[in-house]
Amino acid sequence: MFDRVAALSERVEGLERRLGQSSRNSSLPPSSDRPDGQGGGREPGPRKRSGRKPGGQEGHKGSGRELDPNPDQMAEHRPAVCSKCGRKLTGEERVVGKPARHQVIELPDTCVVTTEHRLLKVVCPGCGKHNRAGLPAGAEQGAFGPRLRATVVTLAAALMSRRATSALLADVFGARVSVGSVDNILKQAGELLASPWEAIRDAAQDAEVLHAARPRGAEPASGSGCGRRCPRPRAASGSIRPAPGRPRRRCSATSPAC
Repeated sequence: MFDRVAALSERVEGLERRLGQSSRNSSLPPSSDRPDGQGGGREPGPRKRSGRKPGGQEGHKGSGRELDPNPDQMAEHRPAVCSKCGRKLTGEERVVGKPARHQVIELPDTCVVTTEHRLLKVVCPGCGKHNRAGLPAGAEQGAFGPRLRATVVTLAAALMSRRATSALLADVFGARVSVGSVDNILKQAGELLASPWEAIRDAAQDAEVLHAARPRGAEPASGSGCGRRCPRPRAASGSIRPAPGRPRRRCSATSPAC
């Protein structure tokens, strides 16, 4: 009986400790906190009123998007009628003061351009042989140009799946690129980047410091763009290796490669 009471008491203590845990005193994520704010750590007290009005305070320097000093296009607009007497304005009136400026940033019309190379066959007047023209120098040998292939690699390798890349190219650019074509473009890019990647990997592995990470809360070192406490960055190598369940992204970051 005493052993059972001791075991139950120990279990109750464990449950109470778990009940008192929250994201403030354990490794639990904030999403696991109780909605009533109760749990471990300090409970949030009532908010004190500062006496200030909500929003920007008087004397506070505002911030906003700066206007482009050199816009690509400009359009001037004149009022059509007088806001006081209602008289129609002809457009010949004298302009006074500086105009109010309103800028709109927009993407240009995006649509793929398909170029068809027609390789004509002609008959030689001397011997009668049929001669087919070849592609001119600099013409793309494949079905997709370099900019479209670079866009495919950027989207499919870093941002989204192959199927989503194919759908986005069709919706935004009007480019019909199948999932198989996306995969082929990625394979071609991988073959072209194999040699540079190996050179970067070798440079990273030959660095004096490997996998240099800055401690939590420490300020980044000067000259390091990645936020790690390491010397000036020079190279970085990374790879995606299959892991049970799903691919896992692994990085061989080093210093001075970072």
